[in-house]
Amino acid sequence: MDALTAPFTITPGAEDRYAANVQQRQITFLNGNGDITPDPTEFACAAFGAATGTGMPPPHYVPFVSPIAWARLHRRRSDGRAGGPVRAYVRIMTRPIEPLMDLDGWSGWEYRQDIGLCEPSDDQIEQTPAMCTSTLLLFCLPTDRLWVPVDAPERLTAADATAAVRRVVELLNERVQPVVERLEGDR
Repeated sequence: MDALTAPFTITPGAEDRYAANVQQRQITFLNGNGDITPDPTEFACAAFGAATGTGMPPPHYVPFVSPIAWARLHRRRSDGRAGGPVRAYVRIMTRPIEPLMDLDGWSGWEYRQDIGLCEPSDDQIEQTPAMCTSTLLLFCLPTDRLWVPVDAPERLTAADATAAVRRVVELLNERVQPVVERLEGDR
């Protein structure tokens, strides 16, 4: 998959900043015993959270670019066993759906080829409210393809966290790329 067109990418040169953020968020990598979790599902969720979440000022290690509004990973703990499924939640901004396209009193968001959907300025929405709809993708990542941390439970390393994020980005792109391509082709 081409890195220029992929919905999820890794910011070049941000490895050191990401490694520092991983160490600051070490508690999110701990299991119930207080060790670094060796469970690939828990580790993937923590690594992706450190790459996209708070505590790492922009540019994030994995930034969200149009039309991706946000993405989250969540491990289901319904049975308490390690290795449970990892749910991916990905919000994608879209054109208004057909019943809303011509709704009086609303405008759409401008779409620019170079950056995608552009949020209107305050001046623009004071004149006319703007509508941008979205779709939420929900799917499970294949647990057998997640990165298995090499250094856990003894220690948390940037190498493991970086490898886990790269694998998650790959898996997200496989599932989300066709959706984004369809949306982009529909503009």
